[in-house]
Amino acid sequence: MKIRDAKLSIGMARIFGGDMSRSIRYLLASFCLSACSSSPTSEWKSEDYSLSKTNSRIVEITDIDTPEPSKLENGLRVVSVNVDSGTPRQLENPVRPITKGPVLSNADLIFQAKEVLNNLFPDLSFRLQGNQRSKLFDYVSFQQTFMERDIVGAEVTLRLDRSGQWLSLRSSLIQNGKLEAINFPTQFRELAADKIPFGHQIFGSQEVIYPKLGESGFDFYVSKMFQIYNPQAQRAYQIWMDQASGEIVGTYIPEDLFEDDMLLSVQGSIAPDRPEQSLLEEFLPFVTFKVGNSKYQADLFGKFDFKNLLGEKALLTLENPYLSVVDNKGLNNEMQLTFSEDLRDSLVQFDDHSSPEERNIYYWVMKARSYLSENLEFNAMNRQIVAMANFGLDLDNAFFDPLLYTLAFGAGKSVFKNTAMARDIILHEFFHSVTHEIYGIKINYEFSAMNEAFSDYFAATITGDPMIGNGAMIGNVPYLRTVKNTYQYDTFFEGKYFHRDGQLFSGALWDLRESLGHEKADRLIHEARLARGSNIREFYRDLRMADEANEDGDPLTYSKNARTIREAFNKHGLHSQARFEQVTDPFKSVFGPKSSCWGNELPEVTN
Repeated sequence: MKIRDAKLSIGMARIFGGDMSRSIRYLLASFCLSACSSSPTSEWKSEDYSLSKTNSRIVEITDIDTPEPSKLENGLRVVSVNVDSGTPRQLENPVRPITKGPVLSNADLIFQAKEVLNNLFPDLSFRLQGNQRSKLFDYVSFQQTFMERDIVGAEVTLRLDRSGQWLSLRSSLIQNGKLEAINFPTQFRELAADKIPFGHQIFGSQEVIYPKLGESGFDFYVSKMFQIYNPQAQRAYQIWMDQASGEIVGTYIPEDLFEDDMLLSVQGSIAPDRPEQSLLEEFLPFVTFKVGNSKYQADLFGKFDFKNLLGEKALLTLENPYLSVVDNKGLNNEMQLTFSEDLRDSLVQFDDHSSPEERNIYYWVMKARSYLSENLEFNAMNRQIVAMANFGLDLDNAFFDPLLYTLAFGAGKSVFKNTAMARDIILHEFFHSVTHEIYGIKINYEFSAMNEAFSDYFAATITGDPMIGNGAMIGNVPYLRTVKNTYQYDTFFEGKYFHRDGQLFSGALWDLRESLGHEKADRLIHEARLARGSNIREFYRDLRMADEANEDGDPLTYSKNARTIREAFNKHGLHSQARFEQVTDPFKSVFGPKSSCWGNELPEVTN
């Protein structure tokens, strides 16, 4: 049974008086759908269209004719909305966390979170998924339900301080009005025997609502989710069957945990530092083996156990659920192989089937993802980004495109060597996508400088090299920018090129790293970013707050790092009077003849 979503009506987003839940619903219902660009959907599993595996269109509304948080109804800020779902994607409660006071138990925190949801979404139903306590905050997650059925992929996570005050939420919820249009079938069909291969076992089932994103919005299926087990392959997977038609509308194959008894490893050569260096052999993590209509992943070290796939033909690609790499020269980064006993404990060399630019992008982006997960415990980058090597015609540039969710690396000509062969350029562009995931789109000169500084800083902290573009420039230009500097606002700031001016901010961050050590500094900087301050003064306050919460939790006493943080910013003149105001025509800055995502201030080149 298929229920088509009606398009949201065209209008301007506004907050009207009345109760908060009504205001939020009006805001979302009045958003203009036709003016929004659709993000590319991951093709990781073409048969899996659940809400949790697709990118519903999102509208960022912060800084777009939106009042300041203090002027919004009940002080809440709607940061972004799920257009197809008709609900807020990110909502903030801009109150100061209570870092000193009674710490609630897990049960009390969950009760507080339930009360928040009941006030914000009184028409929706939820069940608790779980709660996770980090060093600074608590995160409580709920599954949305309808008619006592889980809605696949429709979830909400609340961030609370230790006292139970909620600070923000992120959701993929669906409006109740859309769900109320569903007509439950009067007769449910059983799973047809021909829908699954012979010999499989059904371990369990659950009745759910399955949203499937189509061209005009979501179709909702009153479905039954089955846990299927294949005893021969020793693997389990899930299918969703429409209970009206009996057709399978979605499948999901979780990753396997293989025993290490028939392994192969995938290797490829990459540039360990900069273009024109001797390439170094490295294992390629999480590469994909395509076998028929199924996809399998190697592990973090490029190892893959194929004991259950003997005799099968596979296609090895530089792809996984989070990254796909292509070369615009038309090279095909695929390798055909047949799983056989001869491959046991072998090293599969991928160099002859891919370009060095592709391998280098793949390796360093996955290195950055590993850093995010292991060092910062940040796992929000959960959709596939496409990275393109040799983009354009001798393009002296590299950039992240938030609308298409792509990374592009030019081959260079007169300013840069091939940008895909420079690790810091790859890391810099990838961290633009991380910043976009946290902040969304913020249109102001100061945040543009911060954005560049964040990318420079995190690229430098991963490599340990403060020089950005080190060795990637043509001629006698050693590097493009540096985060290790003594620039001061009064003498350095120009307000013309935010890449250049951003070195004031990145210099303060790097000084903090040298004083506190990279582990503590990286975590504090990342935690402060999650508060989404859009100027340096706001970020500074968030950084101090994160530091207080990390040290003694008492806002009335200085932490032992307070002076270090203050001095790092004062050293670069980033005091309360420092204003990052653009003094040039923004249009000319973006579209002028010297424009570049790597800085409008392109250096003079000497050959």
